[in-house]
This record gives sequence, C-alpha cells and structure tokens, in this order.
Amino acid sequence: MKRTLSSVISVLSFTSLLGLGIDSRVQAQSNCVHVQGRFEGVFGFTNPPGTPSTGAAEGDVTGDLAGTFSALYDDFVFHSNGAIALHGEHTLAVGVADPAEIDCDSQNCLFTDDAILLLPDPDPNKVRASSRLYIVGGTGLYEGATGLLHTGHGGVDFSQEENLSIGYKGQICLTL
Repeated sequence: MKRTLSSVISVLSFTSLLGLGIDSRVQAQSNCVHVQGRFEGVFGFTNPPGTPSTGAAEGDVTGDLAGTFSALYDDFVFHSNGAIALHGEHTLAVGVADPAEIDCDSQNCLFTDDAILLLPDPDPNKVRASSRLYIVGGTGLYEGATGLLHTGHGGVDFSQEENLSIGYKGQICLTL
C-alpha cells in the first residue's frame, strides 16, 4: 500500500502529541518528516566515448516516497582510488508508476540537487553509492519542499540489466 507524505505527516503529528521521541529541532521546523525507502532501476552512461562523462537513471521509488524517478548526472571526477564523484539532479514523482509518465505540472514531484560519491566494491562490476540528495523544491503537495536524503546500502551493478538498487533515508520539510 502506497503512503503519501500527508499520511506520514498525520502519523508523525499524532506520535508527537503522544511525546514519542520526535526531535524538538524537527518540531521547531514544523512540517518536517523522516522518510526512507529504495531507488530501484537502471543507470547508464549517456556520453559518446572520449567525451566528458554524463549519465542517466530511471526506475521505481519504494518506501515513503513510492512512485518513480528520473535522474541526470554530470561533472564526473574519477579518483585514483577508484572512487567517482559526480553531480546529479533527480525528479521523484510520488504516486506515479512509470518514469515515461512523469509530468510535474500535474503531479506531486520532488526535485533534488545532489553530491554523489560512487565507491569501489570488491566486485569490479559494482560501485557503492554514498550521496546527499538536497531537496530544492517540488510541485503539487511538495511545492516549496526542502530537505536532505542520504543514500547508501546499495549501488550499481554493471553486470545486470536492472542495475541500480540504492537505499535512501532523510527528511523532507514542507511549507504550508
């Protein structure tokens, strides 16, 4: 069953009335909720060989922000230790089932501006993700949203067709 952010806010508001461990700094910002889930989908490089690296991804979002996502990546920096730093921008369409159907003019979307680090894995076909996805706005229920999602617990497996599986957790703050 998909949960919307409004239902999460209702549950958190109820638990705060009961005094169940909601941090006072979050309460002071009002309308902030903790979220978690996974990104599942496909990542690929989009640049021709010999040109600066760019990439794209799309797929499903599970958990508190269940729906779909699309992303663009650029500014790849390849480090000698095997780590790859890059910039990303994600669009999360909450409640939408297909990335091809994202239309943020009429849907509840979140937008991010990201600092991403892909770390080497013992398996040479894989990289592990460690990222900060800064929420910089949205549409519909998420208009004016801010916050931060951290990614980890997964990465990209280039030996698989459906090669992206990355956990997220963080906080979204809404303006009412």
